[in-house]
Amino acid sequence: MRRLTPLTLYLALLLTIAGCSNWRLQSKESLVKWGDGLQVKGEFDAAIIAYRNALKKDSSYGLAYERIAGALLKMGAVRQAREQLVRAVEFQ
Repeated sequence: MRRLTPLTLYLALLLTIAGCSNWRLQSKESLVKWGDGLQVKGEFDAAIIAYRNALKKDSSYGLAYERIAGALLKMGAVRQAREQLVRAVEFQ
């Protein structure tokens, strides 16, 4: 197994920070679409962050709550997924 060098970790951190700071410039729809792509890759934690960023734009965006619930279900967090589905229904 290859070890990650400090330089590789530093570059990955920089790319993550740069990507995360761009969410303010994106629409709630594009953030959900981005989260959907992350879910397809199995990156559920990152997808949830994208969906939560969409909710920062519009806290009543039911689709984002629905997608968070889906990611949580795939992670096995049934109780939290249920809470998000209740919110999704409230806003749709």
